[in-house]
Amino acid sequence: FSFEEMSDNTIPCNSFRDFKHVLLEMRDADDKIIHKMNTTVPTRSNVDHLDANKSCALLWKELSQGHLARRNGIFSCKKQLEDEVDGLKKQMHASDEDMRSQQGKGKNDPSQTQLRQKMMFLKQVRRELVAEDILQEQSNKVFMDRCGRYYKADE
Repeated sequence: FSFEEMSDNTIPCNSFRDFKHVLLEMRDADDKIIHKMNTTVPTRSNVDHLDANKSCALLWKELSQGHLARRNGIFSCKKQLEDEVDGLKKQMHASDEDMRSQQGKGKNDPSQTQLRQKMMFLKQVRRELVAEDILQEQSNKVFMDRCGRYYKADE
């Protein structure tokens, strides 16, 4: 993935499977940050071959662009799903209280099934937002631990 070419529409919001698949691909840089740090930050064995300041700056740019692209994509899907859930509720003339009192009733009603599916998808997207916060915090910590003395990121 090239994060520079991404927009907030890059993460598909039509199914959780597709959403999660693209999100996992986008998280690749964060997942491999330890390896990247080992090849980016000078050690005794490669100190002559690396410019730590430049390498850390490039890695920070890649990480921060990835973080922004994912966060924007997740928020875009969250907003889209919230709008869809609200629209379905209005179409069915149902409020949250109505949904709770009708739980288990009308399970064969296609509009209720669709509403439940959208609500579950929205719940999963919200969980991914929490997971994203944790992942970004961990990646930033690793970055600062290894690159902090060579590069000061604008946080």
